Parts: sequence; C-alpha cells; structure tokens
Amino acid sequence: MRRNAITKEQILNTAISLADRNGLKNLALKDIALELGIKTPSLYNHIKGLEDVYNQMALYGLKMLKEAIINSVAGIAGRDALYAAARAYRGFASTYPSLYESTQWVKAWNEDETKREADDIVEILSKILLPFHLSHHESIHVIRTLRSYLHGFSSLEINSSFGLDTDISTSFETGLQLIIEGIPLP
Repeated sequence: MRRNAITKEQILNTAISLADRNGLKNLALKDIALELGIKTPSLYNHIKGLEDVYNQMALYGLKMLKEAIINSVAGIAGRDALYAAARAYRGFASTYPSLYESTQWVKAWNEDETKREADDIVEILSKILLPFHLSHHESIHVIRTLRSYLHGFSSLEINSSFGLDTDISTSFETGLQLIIEGIPLP
C-alpha cells in the first residue's frame, strides 16, 4: 500500500510548527521528517535542504506580512496609514513569531521571489509616505527608522523582555507616536 504523498506545503507547515515550538535556530530536517513520519532523505524530493526551508518560511512570512500591511491601510492615508501599517507589523510578529524571525534572516533568502516580496513591502511604505513629499533618500531614512523601531520592539516583546508592570501596548504606541509625529508634513 502506498503512503500518502508528502507535499512541500506540509513540510513548510511542519517546519513552522516546530520552529514555533522549539525556536527557528533549533529547526532540523530530521525533526521535520520525524514529525511527518518519513525518513529525512525523503524530504529532498521536495526541498534542497534546511536553507531552502528557511527561505520558504521567509517567503511565506513576507507574503503574509505584506498582505497584513495592505489590508491595514486600505482606505486610509498619511499618518493614519503609517500607524495602521506599524500595528499590522507588530500584530504579525506577535502572532507568527517564527515566521517573523525568518523574515529577518536576509542571508537565508536564496530566491529572487523572496527578495521581491521584501522590496514590495518597502515600496508599500514608500507609497504611504508620498503625502509627506519626502525625497527618495528621506523616505528610506524614515522607513529604516520605523522598521528598526518595529523590529526592536517586536523582538523584545516576542522574547518577553518587557518585565516592568506597565502596559506594553501603551509603550508601543508612545514610541510609534514619537516617530510618526516627527515626520514633517509639507
């Protein structure tokens, strides 16, 4: 009797589940295979190796993040859109910690499609900044500043690094306000 065929999607979902449970850095092909009930060499019928799994996770995560940002800014513009995009980013990071982490492993992105998805997110943020009439370089500086804040805050939050008995969401909004309200309007 023939076993059910394993799909690339099953491998990806299993990898995400294991990474959420054990950490992205602890992900191993042997564990993915064990979880799927197959031998490790059988994975190579679908993937090139662990780096390919990391890339597929990053690609999937970037697509989800892009969609979350697009959905969050539908029908709004300017500062409101920046706030919405930032909240969507934080929401994605806290809901999908291992996928979020994989989106930050730029060195693991081994496909052009993955790089394009990341570029698309920057392009969306650039379009959100159009009402501010910033130069291209100014927009990049703002995007980098915002991304640095979002990544730092999200990473600290995911790792339960905020130990004080003060509302974390209020802290997030305070930092966001300092950055976004500091962008000059024409």
